Amino acid sequence: MTPLSACAAASDVPDATFACANDMRFEVRYADAEAQVTTAGGVHALAQRSSSIGRRFASAAATLLVDDDSASLVVDGEPRYVRCRRV
Repeated sequence: MTPLSACAAASDVPDATFACANDMRFEVRYADAEAQVTTAGGVHALAQRSSSIGRRFASAAATLLVDDDSASLVVDGEPRYVRCRRV
């Protein structure tokens, strides 16, 4: 498994960028069963969790749901990034 820090150091180019309905954006870098999410408020390292729809990554502070080109991100219990589309 490649640590996310090594993945980020290898490339500053995100695997996906999402633009949301509330004019907010975030970037995602994937490594094995993890995702590193970068928002205006900081960086979140998330572990992949089982999901019946799309891909779900979570930590104590954030949850990312990705389904094809759509995504949502909850940070500190607040759905701040809603109706997001890959750009």
